Amino acid sequence: MTELIDTPVEETAYYAPDWAGEALPAPLPPTTLHGELEPAWPIRAIVTVRMGLSRDTLAALIEHAAVEVVGIEDLDAWPVEDIRASVQHLLAVDGQFEYEKASEHMAAERRGEGDGSLTDHIAQVYRTVDRAYPETAPVATAVGGTPHRSQFACQACGWTGGGDSLETAGGSVLDHVQREHGGRA
Repeated sequence: MTELIDTPVEETAYYAPDWAGEALPAPLPPTTLHGELEPAWPIRAIVTVRMGLSRDTLAALIEHAAVEVVGIEDLDAWPVEDIRASVQHLLAVDGQFEYEKASEHMAAERRGEGDGSLTDHIAQVYRTVDRAYPETAPVATAVGGTPHRSQFACQACGWTGGGDSLETAGGSVLDHVQREHGGRA
């Protein structure tokens, strides 16, 4: 039998957040399970990755999903659940960095820097982004920390908490919101 050994790993990838003081939106739950789902490969773990995405990156993902993957012509009629599932699928398959260049293109088109031929389509894509991912009141605000200790404050009640990494600090915020505010703050 293999013994699981938990060895602390020095964190070099986490730095003091340069966005300390900015409001963070509440994370959305996964829509489905991605990965190796064949019986020949038994699932060993479910890994959850939280990604912060800009409006332009969401637009690039939604535009790609609608045009290249799903073939949706009327984005205004596309159900929110399907939009979110498509975005999560693309992120699971391709990763966020595949869409950086496309998000720059979407931002340029949104600002009117294109030839104008896509104006209606781009407006429809951004309406879809806003419908599927509405701007919401923040759950927590980063209030400081060090490279190895992040600190957050709950916007609803003022509770503060943190953790030894951005991931554990975010987890403590989510645990607090679930426990004290029934998942809503």
